[in-house]
Amino acid sequence: MLKNLLKKRLLPAFVCLTMLLGSVPSFGEELSDGPADGTPAEQSYLPEETDLYGGDILDGGGIPAQEVLPAEQTAEDESSDELPAVSEEVLSEETEEEELNAPEEEEELTGSEADAAEEGIDYIKGRPLTDEERAEQLAPMANLQTIPGDFSVDSSYDTSLPSVRLARVAASPRYNSADYGYVSPVKDQGSYSDCWAFTLAALMETSLLAQGRGTYDLSEEHLAYYISHRENDPLKNSANDANIFYSDYHGSGNPWLAVMHLATWSGMALDSKYPHPSAMPSGRAYDTAVYLQDAVLYSDYSTANEQALANSVNRLKELITTYKAVGALVSMGNNRYSASSSYYNPDTAALANYGISSVNHAVTIVGWDDNYSYKNFNSNSRVTTNGAWIVKNSWGTSWGKDGYFYVSYKDSSLSGVLAVTATNTPSYGNNYFYDGTCGLEKLKIVSGNKVAAEYSAVAGGSRGEVLGAVMTASASDNATFSLQVYTGVTDPDDPTSGVPAYASPVSIRQTYAGVHYQEVPEVEIAPGSVYSVVLTNTSGRTISYYRETAKDYTSGGSVWCRMQPSIGGGQTYLYSNNLSRWLDLRDDDYYSEWIETAPISSSTARIKAFTRTASYTPSITVESKTLTITQGQTVSAGLIVTPSSYTAKGFSG
Repeated sequence: MLKNLLKKRLLPAFVCLTMLLGSVPSFGEELSDGPADGTPAEQSYLPEETDLYGGDILDGGGIPAQEVLPAEQTAEDESSDELPAVSEEVLSEETEEEELNAPEEEEELTGSEADAAEEGIDYIKGRPLTDEERAEQLAPMANLQTIPGDFSVDSSYDTSLPSVRLARVAASPRYNSADYGYVSPVKDQGSYSDCWAFTLAALMETSLLAQGRGTYDLSEEHLAYYISHRENDPLKNSANDANIFYSDYHGSGNPWLAVMHLATWSGMALDSKYPHPSAMPSGRAYDTAVYLQDAVLYSDYSTANEQALANSVNRLKELITTYKAVGALVSMGNNRYSASSSYYNPDTAALANYGISSVNHAVTIVGWDDNYSYKNFNSNSRVTTNGAWIVKNSWGTSWGKDGYFYVSYKDSSLSGVLAVTATNTPSYGNNYFYDGTCGLEKLKIVSGNKVAAEYSAVAGGSRGEVLGAVMTASASDNATFSLQVYTGVTDPDDPTSGVPAYASPVSIRQTYAGVHYQEVPEVEIAPGSVYSVVLTNTSGRTISYYRETAKDYTSGGSVWCRMQPSIGGGQTYLYSNNLSRWLDLRDDDYYSEWIETAPISSSTARIKAFTRTASYTPSITVESKTLTITQGQTVSAGLIVTPSSYTAKGFSG
């Protein structure tokens, strides 16, 4: 009877409401009594076929369809809904009974749950929390520390991936990677301030799940410890490089710095070996189970106006769709505020900062909901439009909504966005690099200029090596390079003095600022020989490129982190068009043509080369061990190079 009464009373009201409003407001439309300001329609981009992991745009074939019942059950349910024939007298009596009982039934609908459902409020417990419960929810905010580091990248060039099919992304009102099994369980960081490490672990775990590489529980402890207690790399190219943090290693950190550390393949390790927290041993920095490949850095999330917000929302949706999760920094406030005066609503697990730009917490965004009601946010947040990010936290499952919460699209503190790809089985396991520290300083490369790194092939010992991948580190979106590898380099001051490996240079595109791992045609490298990786900027404009250099990072007037590299000569170079020669980035630090950001000091360009050790040992033998030479005769001892391809790569005798 209650069901029938609701149909009679609510259906006319819904029809009237629909006639008045015309349509349900979409994302960005103002939900007020007056005319809506509206958010400009989200931009559409031409579709292509697959996302990063080869699946459909929302993965797994898109949003799961509603479950379809078997035909027998459907028929049974439909027959059960049919009402038996009744006389007009019985129907009249039943109607009178409904009207008599109506006040009592309406009273049942006026409870807090019914009110919340009507208003679009999503209480985490189905009701407002008690004061004691609110205090429990706010407790983790008591000792939050500001996350220092106002880093930025150049996102001025539109790099919306055609392969993402953003038009479909924008049209999808809700997406949650957890619905597809791409999100690892919620963890609890306890009273420690290493949320940034939990965010990196969550992103790496999600990347593996999305690729079907299995479920991993990665060690935040290992990452937090070894970023501040780093050790020389296995190939001995970064001795004495140090990241000095002026706090306990569980304390202040920044996920963008952690990305540069993970690019050295120092971690991530397994949590089963190094649980959080634990006493960490030395000598285990490269006990790595999961390896970083790509890292996307995005700093332009903006709520300044509706167009900026729409662009920002589109970009994050694009990244979530491609990488299945993104990390971000937000301000959670602190528990000195009451539940009503803070920007976090513990009753609904909903955050919306207004006018706050400082941050104190790192989180993992796993999806979005365009229809999440603005009424879930506290009124002082001044949010009047629907729409929120679905966010995984690291404060345990008893916090928020089973460990999750919502962040409004209009949260003014949201910043420091990053996304990653990871692998557990790298094809090329030898990581050549000089940049052991994790600073985010930059140099500039004008269009057509070259930047290079030289390495001595030591990973294979007496065996040869095969180069098959490189890592670029553009701080500008949409950077393109041509790559050439030179083997048997003879002049240490000229990275091109060897034998070019490719008949034509290989093209590389780094779509997003950050670091980008790309496999390239294989090149055989003779043991002990010097080879170089040379990148030419083909972007058609000057780009920013990451470099390692000495740098103090400050917060509140004091140094919280110091980058202390030990840079040697003959490591990385930049070609000067003005001087028509190569500049050693350690020594030629006074040429302003490549200096973008202070300090002006010795630098190393962040170029990494990846090889695998060959299954053979190159050798040089003579055709004959003995020769008979008569007086006046000239002979040549024939040499045999194995493998024969090495004769063109500087391997000779």
